[in-house]
Amino acid sequence: MILEHNKLLFRTAEILYDEKIAQKAIVSNRFSVVEVLTLQPCNFTVSTTVRTKKTALIDVSQGADNAFLAFNDTARNEIRRTERDTQIIIEHHDNAALDTELYILYSNFQKARGAIPMPRRLFKNLAAITTRTNGSIISAITFYPSTPIVRVRSIFSARHEAKEQRAFVGMATRRLVWELCQWAAKNERTAVDLAGINLTDPAKAGITQFKLSFGSVISDEYTYVYKSFWYILYERVKRFFIP
Repeated sequence: MILEHNKLLFRTAEILYDEKIAQKAIVSNRFSVVEVLTLQPCNFTVSTTVRTKKTALIDVSQGADNAFLAFNDTARNEIRRTERDTQIIIEHHDNAALDTELYILYSNFQKARGAIPMPRRLFKNLAAITTRTNGSIISAITFYPSTPIVRVRSIFSARHEAKEQRAFVGMATRRLVWELCQWAAKNERTAVDLAGINLTDPAKAGITQFKLSFGSVISDEYTYVYKSFWYILYERVKRFFIP
């Protein structure tokens, strides 16, 4: 999957899980920046930088039901509980940017945790699955419908003070991961990438535990970045004038 963007006078590309397309994009001279996400080391014919981290993968190559068997007891029980709850409605969105309520929920969630929301125009590259109850979206998962692996972009939910409400939203959020696994298997994907995990930061332990509760396999993740001569020059000039 290739995502093309414009940054000032420069054209950039993000490429997910396709090293051959990445190589072609780099040598085409069409892009000033090419960022490549892959799960294996690559050898490109031009100079690139690389960042590595860990990610969590759910294997759906043998079907969603087989993947479900690897979920831990808590995940399976909470998912089955939400399936029995007739108040929870599951909705699929092919283009996340078209749903204003969805973007507002995402934006508020990001701001509440001190993060900057991605622009709504970039939501056009994302699909989404949401849980709705009492007429409102309570949790959502956005993802790139990339092949052969689906890449999760973000998981977010409504904020609640009451412990019972937080627990209910947590169960609904686990349900979303299960729904995504079913979507991925049905659409002939091999895995769901839950996107980076941090195994060393205690502040991220809860998020990591959540992502590993789905029988996820910890994998290395590589992000290669190519920058053209003119883009590197632009960055140097920018640093000179804006320390």
